[in-house]
Amino acid sequence: MSIIKNIKQELLTKDGPVIKMLHSNEGFKAIAIGFNNGDILKEHKANWPSKLTVMEGSVEFVQGDLVTTLDQYDTHDIEVAILHSVRASKDSICLLTQGKPNDTKKE
Repeated sequence: MSIIKNIKQELLTKDGPVIKMLHSNEGFKAIAIGFNNGDILKEHKANWPSKLTVMEGSVEFVQGDLVTTLDQYDTHDIEVAILHSVRASKDSICLLTQGKPNDTKKE
């Protein structure tokens, strides 16, 4: 079963978002997040520069008083160390991609 199908199956019986790793290595992560309408991914901070892409449904990206509505295929860049949350306004599947910043410091 694919990871996305697995997420959709789990959402039938689970309260809250379902989060599954699609791919990761030392410098990159791809994460699938499934939401039922009304689910909230509680406030947190990103450790790496990230991009949230809505594959289906609609979510609200909340950063302080700023609420950005993201519909299917919309993307949103997420800065490192900024407190934010995500809430679903429809049943949704999102892709979160994270890339480790390049360390360009010369020793």
